[in-house]
Amino acid sequence: MVFCLLLFALSIGAFDRFSPMAEEALEVEQSLAAELEESIVVPLGDDQVVDIQQILQRHAFRTKPTEVEEVAVSEALAIEVGVESVATAPGVLVTEDIEKVLIDSLLEIDSVVVEQAQEVALLETKMPQKFVEEDAPAPKPLEARNVTIPRVPSAKDMMRQGSGDSKGMPETMNMSDVFLVARSESQDKSTVDMSTPKPIDQAEGAPIDLQPECWPQSPQLQRQLKQLATIAVLSDWAEGLLDSLETLHAVRGLGSVESVRVLAALRDAHEQGQALLSKAPAGDPLVVMQKTLVGLDTRLEIWHAVQTIVSNQQVSVETPGSSRDQVAAAIEGIEERLIGSDEAENWQVYLKLDELRRYVSRDDGVDVAARGKEAQRILLRMHARSLTPEQKSLLQEEAFTSLEFGLRQWCVEPVDYPKLMRDIELFESSRYNYRAVPIANTFQVIRWSLDDNVASLGAMLEERYRAGNIRIRIAEEFINRLIPTETQVSAPVDDKVLGARVEGTSDTTSRLKVQLLEDDGRWVIGLDAQGEIESRTTSTKGAAVFENEASASFQANKKIMISPSGIEFGETLADVQSESKLVNFETDYDNSLLGGIARNMAKNQYKQKEKSAAKAMDLRIRQQATDTLDDKVVNQMTKMEQTYNSRWLEPMQDLNLRPVATQLHTVDNKLAIDYRLAGIHQLAAHGFHPEIPAETLVGIQIHESAMNNLLHNLDLDGKSGKLIEVMARIAEQLGMDNFEVPVDVPETVMVRFMERESVRIRFYKGKVQLMIQMRQLQNKRVGWRNFAILAEYAPSSDAISGTLQRHGVIQILGKGLRLGDRIALQTIFNKVLPSTRTLTLLGENIVQHPSMKASGIDLFEINQGWLTFAITDKKPVTATIEDSPER
Repeated sequence: MVFCLLLFALSIGAFDRFSPMAEEALEVEQSLAAELEESIVVPLGDDQVVDIQQILQRHAFRTKPTEVEEVAVSEALAIEVGVESVATAPGVLVTEDIEKVLIDSLLEIDSVVVEQAQEVALLETKMPQKFVEEDAPAPKPLEARNVTIPRVPSAKDMMRQGSGDSKGMPETMNMSDVFLVARSESQDKSTVDMSTPKPIDQAEGAPIDLQPECWPQSPQLQRQLKQLATIAVLSDWAEGLLDSLETLHAVRGLGSVESVRVLAALRDAHEQGQALLSKAPAGDPLVVMQKTLVGLDTRLEIWHAVQTIVSNQQVSVETPGSSRDQVAAAIEGIEERLIGSDEAENWQVYLKLDELRRYVSRDDGVDVAARGKEAQRILLRMHARSLTPEQKSLLQEEAFTSLEFGLRQWCVEPVDYPKLMRDIELFESSRYNYRAVPIANTFQVIRWSLDDNVASLGAMLEERYRAGNIRIRIAEEFINRLIPTETQVSAPVDDKVLGARVEGTSDTTSRLKVQLLEDDGRWVIGLDAQGEIESRTTSTKGAAVFENEASASFQANKKIMISPSGIEFGETLADVQSESKLVNFETDYDNSLLGGIARNMAKNQYKQKEKSAAKAMDLRIRQQATDTLDDKVVNQMTKMEQTYNSRWLEPMQDLNLRPVATQLHTVDNKLAIDYRLAGIHQLAAHGFHPEIPAETLVGIQIHESAMNNLLHNLDLDGKSGKLIEVMARIAEQLGMDNFEVPVDVPETVMVRFMERESVRIRFYKGKVQLMIQMRQLQNKRVGWRNFAILAEYAPSSDAISGTLQRHGVIQILGKGLRLGDRIALQTIFNKVLPSTRTLTLLGENIVQHPSMKASGIDLFEINQGWLTFAITDKKPVTATIEDSPER
């Protein structure tokens, strides 16, 4: 009865209809079912079948749960002793696809309590004669075997248990256990004839095509094309492209001649679409057209790459010890290369040579999967973007490249390319984090392939689905506005020049300017410091005292290079020009008979040493200008680096996120960086993205994947605890040292998050949508289950800070919630997410800077998964005919 229970769970739908993403999820299920053709039937006896497709359709279009009648299993089946429930398995070729739909739906419903472990016998598929084609060979039966369905342990509390009353969730908050579904497999796969599919007749008599190597359907792309088909100027092109996609899906064989022809036709259609782009109406139609072209181009690139791989597959026969011997020899070569180096131990730790030595020293019992994962981790280190040029040069030596070659062989895993393409379509249609995991895992495997075609596909996946999801543009003018225009410093002078004691005061006026120098792989910032020095001093040597007035001008230049490997400082160059004038001088003998002689001698000595003193003073000023600029630059960059590490890099690394600058360059007098915030099993920005205006002073773009990757790695799914402790823990994880939980948040509220996608952000139609899905919330003796809250934040253009403020009321989504329940939940979450708390993109020190008064928001847009914010100078309003002075 387990299979019947599973079908009943699928039919009721449960929590997925609460989510605003439900429509996308339903479309994904429909597209997957469509890919398996029209109906999926599972035989239960001589004359009974269960039509799963009909259940999926009812689940997709009805708001009320449907009932599935229990079907008794034939008592004639031989059941082993101890087996309590029996489920008849579908055919081996359709099991995997059916399982994906069933498990995805099962995870969304309420759990079922299991008092004890049950055993289920997965029996052979009994095919009634009238449902099998006469010419088809009889399907091989699945031999009966026992599968234990164990109790699922309760989710581990997110908070550490403390003393007193804060010991996790109360007993009433415990989740019920859920069933695990085991997929049936034939124990003797070698005897199953996979070359000839076993079709199952549908009620209408049309057979299901179970050929696995087929091109996927693209539901997201097809939806966009159907929208474009309603526009007159684009209708013919969109309808033709829809037909071509259907034709491609009908083609069997990824490397067939027909698929080559259809892919070429799709590429021609893409080029035609590019030509039609200028004719698309402005607004939403233009955006949809742009997204469609980008999505089509991405798919064509991937499909062509897969076709090339399938058409050029080579079978390599390798002895089990060949890669092991190569890695062992490489380790010896690396250790020999590092002899005598102070960094030898550090390199051995960095490359994990001790761990590798354990794998090469064992003759049997090696965990191949664990070895492959370890090889991937080491290869990531060997290709880290933070490596310096010297480190990269060392890793290009023969011993290290030999190690890399051996590790790449350890990473080899079979790749199911049709499944990869289907996974991409599922992700494109839903954008859920869990849909991204199979794609990211496949990327981590194929990126290290020794086959150039496969490695190229890996690079393509990184470019198309792991692009930078935080994009920043900073103009040279913006930086110069924040730098003080002029600084003046008065300081005493107490020095010794050519044996003379010099005392007095000096007034220094300096100006600093930034100049950005173009570079394709790093930021190159030129600093230009200019200034003047006015001084009035007295110099004393022997019996003479001279009063001088001097003026000097200086100019100092320095370059700062910022790359993924770190910060480099160029040499500081300074130039000084000075002149001085003798105002007066005195001697100790001025009032004596020898006064005239003494004054003449002192004046002659002054003239003799005047040039030498001027040169010495120039050197002093040049050195002072150089040291001052160096100290200021180093101190400021050190502070910035410390702030970056403590407030950004370290918290992200603690969350297993790997912040990486995918693009870093200086172009068009702007600093440009594309930053990827994602773990190794996550994707990042993908598809169409809007452009930042060219005249922007500072522009910021954030893709929703950056926020969702961060939220996912907070590890809230399935966790429970006191609400105030959850909020404090999140603030700690994000490095928010000054955060304080609002005093009006009740201490008695206990929460438990949903097991998947519990917290999610979506950038959609001008708003930031925050969805929090709760499995259970309890406040004292009152509790609620299976609901979600939706809070929307809208951009405000009142100030240039880029403010996001909560818009409207918090929505409570859930089935069976009464008005009083919704009011109670809104009261709680209004304190957690108060409307008075705003989010800002620019700091207060920038917003309040005097030089930013003439600036304003040029673009503040939230759409298509991107938040785009740009400020520029306010443009004067041009007088129109209606408001001109003449009128």
